[in-house]
Amino acid sequence: MNSLDASPVDQDLVWTLGDSIDFTLTFTDASTGDPIDLSGFTYQASLRKRSWDSTEFAMPVDDTSAATGVLVVATPTDDTLPRRGVWDLVQVDGSSNEKTLIGGTVLIERRVTVIP
Repeated sequence: MNSLDASPVDQDLVWTLGDSIDFTLTFTDASTGDPIDLSGFTYQASLRKRSWDSTEFAMPVDDTSAATGVLVVATPTDDTLPRRGVWDLVQVDGSSNEKTLIGGTVLIERRVTVIP
């Protein structure tokens, strides 16, 4: 019997707290390498210490290039971010159906240099 796997793609993120980082995600068809048109949907991403925690940190998603398979996820720079956590990116269609596309763990390094 074959099984179907609808779990999101696993992608861990690492960055330094306070740095403004944009992660560019490119979605392509695995068999052809062609970009997947992601337009016509909305996208939301967030970070939490644990998936069930009530405190959520938004990760803004720029979908300007969604038609060419590109989404850009920005990291939050809030000083209260947990050092370790989890994140995901959710696609929402016009009927409010949700699909988690990608997610994983987060490691946020602390900066050594203090900028006054």
